[in-house]
Amino acid sequence: MTNVKTNIYLGLWLLMIAIIAYLVPYYSNDFRYMLIEGTEDKISSLSDIAISQYRHYFTWGGRTPPHVLAQLLLLGGKVCSSLMVAFCYALFIYMCSVFAKGRLVNPLKLSFGAVFMITMLLWFCLRSYGEVVFMLVSSCNYLYTTTFILCYLTLWHFSLLHEVRCTKTRCLVMFLLGIIAGWCNENTGFAICTATGLVSIYHFYKKSLKPWMVCSLLGLGIGFLLLVLSPGNAARMQYMEQGNYNYFTHLFKNVDILLLTLIENLPLMLLLGYFVRKVYVHGLAKDHKNFLYALFFVITVGVLSLLIMCVSPNFPARSTAPFTMFLIVAAVCVYEFLKEHKVPLMSTPRVRIVEILCLALCLATMVNLVFCLEVAREDALQEKEVIMSQINEGKKDLVLPVNNVKKSRYLFISEARVDKNYYVNRILSRYYHVDSVTRPCYAHSDIWHSDLRYFNSYGEKVCQTY
Repeated sequence: MTNVKTNIYLGLWLLMIAIIAYLVPYYSNDFRYMLIEGTEDKISSLSDIAISQYRHYFTWGGRTPPHVLAQLLLLGGKVCSSLMVAFCYALFIYMCSVFAKGRLVNPLKLSFGAVFMITMLLWFCLRSYGEVVFMLVSSCNYLYTTTFILCYLTLWHFSLLHEVRCTKTRCLVMFLLGIIAGWCNENTGFAICTATGLVSIYHFYKKSLKPWMVCSLLGLGIGFLLLVLSPGNAARMQYMEQGNYNYFTHLFKNVDILLLTLIENLPLMLLLGYFVRKVYVHGLAKDHKNFLYALFFVITVGVLSLLIMCVSPNFPARSTAPFTMFLIVAAVCVYEFLKEHKVPLMSTPRVRIVEILCLALCLATMVNLVFCLEVAREDALQEKEVIMSQINEGKKDLVLPVNNVKKSRYLFISEARVDKNYYVNRILSRYYHVDSVTRPCYAHSDIWHSDLRYFNSYGEKVCQTY
């Protein structure tokens, strides 16, 4: 028997994800990756992508796997990319259950409580949700890569729970996939290399270290070195230093970003702490040490992926996604463990109240997102019409119209600014083959960080021209 309630609920979520991803306009880096790196020519074939990524590796950055995926999805079009992001979202939810159960499970028989918890924690705790999930290039860099890494770490997680058989095929697969996993992202690359290294030391001490683990570590190390030693990373850092960038001053800003991330993830951390406390209070820790080792392995990956960003020269909010996603995996693991051992968590009436409150707030923010998205689409359409009109008039220095909605937690808008040298302006200049792009005014300052705007205003100009 399938879990009808869970499947209907999850199906509605995935439908919402796919529809919104389809409706969200392309922004900033989406336009950049539509072009062959180093040219103003649009991607039109797989060979174009290969050429573009080769150049990108040497001129701007080393995240080749997610960028190849991004250009493939851009080449495939909106329908393809929106269906893929819904699939990736579903895969993450499924993998949470796999980690929790310690084995592969029937995707049609997922626990409603676990699925509800995952969807709500993602919606309310994932920083820059609209960028990480709905913006194509950012989702490839964070949502897709974190989900892929989670899949890759399955055997490592299982190895702490029970014996994992070693075969020649498994060694080869873990080596090859390890290269991709280590090559995906700087913070997750560091986190998984360190965490799997610690697990390897544990297995070596227990005399249970397997050849597939050694092959996996070797692959991860090669992939991570390919990433961090990319000539493009050095070139990008050099570019940042030319713009009066000061690394040590930036470190203090990183602390502010870290604190805001911890505040936004406080409900998740409190829930995880509450579940772990239940394990100890009910005397389950002593007889289930392997479970705790596996749990702390997952937590370690998430925490390390966040902490390493404190010394990064660039710490965008979207880069905290692996921290939130791995802590959600950990919370689901303990939740299912407590259910399996029949530990009471909360009375049924209280559970229903929490579910109703979460759904009500979730629906309210979704309705607000729909209205904001409608305005954002109208802005994008007007902007394109203005651009084409000015190009047809022979103009090479374009002035864009003022938008009527700001970016928020659930709607990411990366727009051109007054400064013609701002990176979004330069991307649009390349894309439309013009000399420059600008806007007539600066957006009004806001005391609230965009990530804290769960409800966003819309319909009024974001700045005034005089």
